[in-house]
Amino acid sequence: KTFELNQIPQAVRLLALLEKSDPNGLDKEQICSQLWRETYNPLVHDTRIYTCVRRTRKFLVDLEFPPNVIEESDGRYQLKPDFKLVVV
Repeated sequence: KTFELNQIPQAVRLLALLEKSDPNGLDKEQICSQLWRETYNPLVHDTRIYTCVRRTRKFLVDLEFPPNVIEESDGRYQLKPDFKLVVV
């Protein structure tokens, strides 16, 4: 599939952040500070984070990846261990 990275910048940035994160993934505070450079406020950022994760999952499904490449557990987000992101 062909896609324009400028159409999905947050998805690409989120995937890159998750790829470089430690094996425990990122919590909402880390996502917020690294993706938007803002201090996490659940009233402001929870919806933004959920929306960004949902759109990123949809982007991956459109590229024919399984929908569960991004996992959430105990409030932390991470890529499935067998998923490797390579940007060329």
